[in-house]
Amino acid sequence: MAREVRDDRATLVNVGDQSWWLERTYGSYHIPAARNGQPAVVTIYGRVDVYDVGDGRKNEVYVPAREIAADLARELEDWGVFAAAGARPTEAELRAARERLEAHLRHLVAVADTDWARYRNPAFIPDTARRAARALHLEREWAAEPEQMIECPVCGARLRRGVALCRECRAVLDPERLRRYRFAEPAGEGGARAD
Repeated sequence: MAREVRDDRATLVNVGDQSWWLERTYGSYHIPAARNGQPAVVTIYGRVDVYDVGDGRKNEVYVPAREIAADLARELEDWGVFAAAGARPTEAELRAARERLEAHLRHLVAVADTDWARYRNPAFIPDTARRAARALHLEREWAAEPEQMIECPVCGARLRRGVALCRECRAVLDPERLRRYRFAEPAGEGGARAD
């Protein structure tokens, strides 16, 4: 079981709006998302990791905090995570991380645009591309949020929100809306509606 060495520290920073969990043999790490434009700053400590070499023997290996922070950041650097040079991130480091994140998000959107032009199939667009388009405040046909559906309490049919009447069982779901927008019943055999 790994144990922390509190006098060896490094700083990991996230400028992105997504939180992350990373697993290593020497520990689990949570990197929270940036909030309200403020980066999330996490202190990483050095670890003494114990590993089994077989025959009941165990060895200890020291993993420095800077090495851990660099390893975690390497996996997420395109997503705005970096190991700060000091205890606090500098403005230059923050700017560089934000630029790298924006470039990555723009790349994801460009790839999705190409896939959409080629296939016009939402199944070919990954969620990361949709998230990138939202983060960049870009409107894309392929990034549209799926319409939230409700279930009819009578028959269980899947319906759009705000419907007044179930299309399957004709149950009244919103009596006021139905009353307000109700069409008159067809008159006679010609199907003409009354005024």
